[in-house]
Amino acid sequence: MTDEAKNQVYQILVEECPPGGSIPMTRVGEILREGGVTPQSLGYGKLKKMLEDMPDVVKLSSKTTESGLGQVWYATLQPRKSKKKKNKAPAPVQAPAPAESPAPAQAPASAEAPAAAETPAPAETPAPVEAVEELPATMDRDEIFFPVAAQKHVSAFLLNQPEAALSRELLEEIQENYLACRSRNGLVPDAAHNSYGFPLERRNATGNLVWIYISRSTREDGAPWYVSFIKEEAEGESQEPAYKTCRPSSALRKFAYLGNGEAFLRDLAEHVQEEEWSFEGGKPYAILHRYITYTFYRLVCQDKICIADDGSFAAFNTGLQSRRLGEDVFAYFTPSGDNERSPWRFSCFCSTDSGDQGERWCYKKMFSTKGEPEPATYFTHMSDLLLDPDCNVQLSSDHIFHDNCNRLPMDLLKKECSINPEAMELLEQIEATGSERQRESLFERLGDVICNDFDLYALLNERLDSALKRTLKRVRRNWKLAVPCFFPTRNVMSMMLPIAFKPTGDPELVLVCERTRSGDYLGQTILTLPMAYVDARLLCRPGSEWLNTQRILRSDDDWDLDDED
Repeated sequence: MTDEAKNQVYQILVEECPPGGSIPMTRVGEILREGGVTPQSLGYGKLKKMLEDMPDVVKLSSKTTESGLGQVWYATLQPRKSKKKKNKAPAPVQAPAPAESPAPAQAPASAEAPAAAETPAPAETPAPVEAVEELPATMDRDEIFFPVAAQKHVSAFLLNQPEAALSRELLEEIQENYLACRSRNGLVPDAAHNSYGFPLERRNATGNLVWIYISRSTREDGAPWYVSFIKEEAEGESQEPAYKTCRPSSALRKFAYLGNGEAFLRDLAEHVQEEEWSFEGGKPYAILHRYITYTFYRLVCQDKICIADDGSFAAFNTGLQSRRLGEDVFAYFTPSGDNERSPWRFSCFCSTDSGDQGERWCYKKMFSTKGEPEPATYFTHMSDLLLDPDCNVQLSSDHIFHDNCNRLPMDLLKKECSINPEAMELLEQIEATGSERQRESLFERLGDVICNDFDLYALLNERLDSALKRTLKRVRRNWKLAVPCFFPTRNVMSMMLPIAFKPTGDPELVLVCERTRSGDYLGQTILTLPMAYVDARLLCRPGSEWLNTQRILRSDDDWDLDDED
């Protein structure tokens, strides 16, 4: 293992545990995962093996559980000497400056870390911005250091609470905004301060945007990037339209006024080839809503939204075919009024075989002016659509059991959690409550209990691993069982595998597997069957025998269809 990787692990752990302190190994995995590090990302299959290879960072010890059924491993963080920072002279800046750049200010007093302020004055000189530069894939701590001072400035600008810490939900929202901007190369270079900026979707109380700027770090250890400063931007100053800087689920609404949402979706459903667009007993057009929302976001990322040079109309390809002749169906928009928040207003759906005279006129104007807008694309190689069953599949168990235990079958949880009274009590409260917010909170607590109980964690992991092995055997005989899907915010293709725990073999959840650089797969997360269907529908109408609307009844949690994990 490289010294850089060890420093990365140490920096994440030392924020939660002082040198000499001991924490359970399951908690170590959770802390590292929150910091963006997994054993698989460092080339290991198991956490224990990874920690054993860094004795200068942690020392492992074990204790026998009270039940006597196994051992609980603990990790003790070892004291380390910090390296001295070398000052490097910055190279000339090559990137073009944006229209507006932050004004200079005095440097913050603290030099413990690259602190942030309202205007750029970091404690260390950021490395220069290059014209073409590989930006961090995520805002995880191993890639972008987010100092506490910077977080407080975000809280001050956004919430008017200068000393308040950012909530987990708000940090995740900031991460989503960053990913949305990065996926379409939307981060704005600020050559004057050697940084890149992106706006938050959420505006503050005065209606202004809050921009976060990141810069390269010149420190030898730690994250290669850090949040260097925060800037408030008044209405009208933004370099990017709101629909290009928001999260996927909001992009279409930011782009255009659609009128009544259900009427908009019904209109689209009546124009395209007949298909089941909702689950039995579920929200009307729930599948179509997810489809058109994320199709539009993908088109924005690929710069395929068609806008007339004179601003008289805008249009995009829905990716769906008309009922009459199977022609491409397009969404057509006209400019909105000055008092409306969205720049466009939905006009109609049209195609070359439209029966309505007004729709034919819109199509002819679009076609004669700009041609037909291109559809969204998602993969470059046919191999992206197939799973290799001979490759290894490693489970991201900590993320699955800690963050997504609410997606596990209740029967499975009841059976395996019977060895833990606290977990059983939480399950009883979950079944009894009618509040969705309380239910979510209870599942979060259940995730903590599972990950801190070695025996329970091992039992659930064994059940999931066994079910996965059975699925892979079936995939070797029927390759259609593995269904491809696309994650827009991360711009990656993945494969979905049906997981069954009962002898009948009926799938109860779906494992999402992403191919790694080594060629093997990482089981990133689990989805409910409705979530899996809407994700698969983004690419095409699912033809798998196990993934269809007739077999999938309404999810008790319709909100989970918009979950971007």
